[in-house]
Amino acid sequence: MVDYCDQCDDDRRIYYTTPLGKEAYESCNCSKGVVKYTPKECSLYSFKLDNDSKNVLAWYKLHEDYNEEWFEESFLNKEMHDDSMKFEDINRYRQLFKTKKDCQKYCDWLNEK
Repeated sequence: MVDYCDQCDDDRRIYYTTPLGKEAYESCNCSKGVVKYTPKECSLYSFKLDNDSKNVLAWYKLHEDYNEEWFEESFLNKEMHDDSMKFEDINRYRQLFKTKKDCQKYCDWLNEK
């Protein structure tokens, strides 16, 4: 169910009459999208030692429930969060968290911004 404000119609429009008597409308402020961050589960599914750089290469699969089917997307070399990291310094596209609770704290911080 979609919530609408008390100023607009089902299409999130506010109708009015112009000074020339023409009917017109504007999009309501409630029609603007809001980004909301939520934790997503991913699992380490493969890793190997890179002989050239001597780094461990790790691949993760992101799991999302989409129309009751699971799909996977692979990511390479994500960074693991630790308590000494400041939220301001985190690259949200490369960050992993040990627990859902830690990730939720970061998402809450992003949502407040």
